[in-house]
Amino acid sequence: MSARTNSALVDLKLLIVDDNQYARSLAIANLKQIGFHNIDEADSGAEALLRLHTGSYDVLIIDWYMPEISGAGMLSVIRDRRFGPAHNIPIIVMSAYTNRENIERALGLGANQVVAKPIKTAAMSKAIGEVIKTERQSYHSMSGLLNKVQEEDILDDQLLVDNDEADTAFL
Repeated sequence: MSARTNSALVDLKLLIVDDNQYARSLAIANLKQIGFHNIDEADSGAEALLRLHTGSYDVLIIDWYMPEISGAGMLSVIRDRRFGPAHNIPIIVMSAYTNRENIERALGLGANQVVAKPIKTAAMSKAIGEVIKTERQSYHSMSGLLNKVQEEDILDDQLLVDNDEADTAFL
């Protein structure tokens, strides 16, 4: 992220999930070095799922290998539309095992980015920048689509009014 982009994103609320306290601390230190300050943490997938139901986050950063609920399990639950509004949250998976199979599986389950552990500041910065950029483009595309639908509805309503006036002109 550039310095300008960085300053625009530092207010984002992040949730970082890792069962290893040391790994969470390193990732949080890197995020703070990038400029993020609004960072919550969870030490399990179950705790993170509860936090997603009770709070609002802009980006979720999850470990791939965790006991109880793994990164794959979290992705499966979160990406299900029945999970609620948080099912669209941008998700970055972090793993010490970034082999091709794990990366493809994570992306296939709905991760937006995958970064290797130990976390490097530049890699995390790039991943967050990419998911936010994609999220904003998606939002603008959806907003444009909704505006177009609303404009067509207005035109349809006007056409109905015009046709009603034309029908009564013959009476």
